[in-house]
Amino acid sequence: MQVRRITKRDAAHLRQVRLTALKEAPSAFGSTHAAEANRQEAEWVQRAVAGSRGSDRATFFAQLDDEFVGLVGGYREEPSSAIVELVSMWVAPHVRSRGVGTALVDAVRAWATETNATSISLWATRRKHTRRTPLQLEGLPRDWRGATSPI
Repeated sequence: MQVRRITKRDAAHLRQVRLTALKEAPSAFGSTHAAEANRQEAEWVQRAVAGSRGSDRATFFAQLDDEFVGLVGGYREEPSSAIVELVSMWVAPHVRSRGVGTALVDAVRAWATETNATSISLWATRRKHTRRTPLQLEGLPRDWRGATSPI
């Protein structure tokens, strides 16, 4: 399994993974499959470019061979912010509990550190059933939602 930052040429992959994630886990995101499916190709290209470079935002894929099995984003609300928001995390069901989520969190953490962040804040939607998350594997409490943790 490999985790990598997306490139500007990953717009089609980003669209495919995001739509798959929204179909599989609709309550885990702040958007809907319908809204995302209606985005124009130019928007996906812009998202890929924005997530591929710089210190304002980053998007990472987890890949197992040629299959995209995970997605996560990190972004700053303000360019100079020392806090990075961890968002849009998804791991394909067939690879859960195999370290993919932890590797994605580690990628955001490494990018945040490299870009001088001092904290990571988790943005998560409320779910009907609370499940163990990759962040708990890092020793964070089960109710760590909307809280900030030092890197």
